Amino acid sequence: MLHNRNRSDDLFAYIPAWRRVHRLSAIDLEVQVIFQLLSLGEIRPIARGELEYVRLPDAEIEGQACQVVEGRPQHRGLGFDRVELAISPISGLALQSLFFKGSNLIRRILVSPEDIRDYQGRLLPVRRRITSPPDDEVTELILRNLMLDPVLPNSVFTHHNLRVQRFPGF
Repeated sequence: MLHNRNRSDDLFAYIPAWRRVHRLSAIDLEVQVIFQLLSLGEIRPIARGELEYVRLPDAEIEGQACQVVEGRPQHRGLGFDRVELAISPISGLALQSLFFKGSNLIRRILVSPEDIRDYQGRLLPVRRRITSPPDDEVTELILRNLMLDPVLPNSVFTHHNLRVQRFPGF
């Protein structure tokens, strides 16, 4: 994923059958099935300065007192107009994320405190429960496999490979 500060992000997907990298803009991604469940802005990290925050009253989520902030995107392409994050002071993670388009709630993501695990000093949620109005059926996103800081061979990033968009297997 290529994060663009002043415009929407781009996702580059390597297609093994073609042995080529294909570029998908955020606009292209919105029509893909997976991104009808989750927008790109909901699954990728939000970069510093990308949202303008305002403090809201605290709330209790899953038995934990949380600090609540509202974030509004500084540019288009994230798939939402504002997000309310209920952040646990214990883990520093959002236990509840509410995404809005206009005044309509479009997605709710919940993380239970017991679903937060420590991976080499990094706290990460291993299960997220996602609901989307109007049906509010629950979809679970479960982290099953994780590689922290994988070592990539230098041969992946040669000038030639980047220019022709062909990458060796490893």
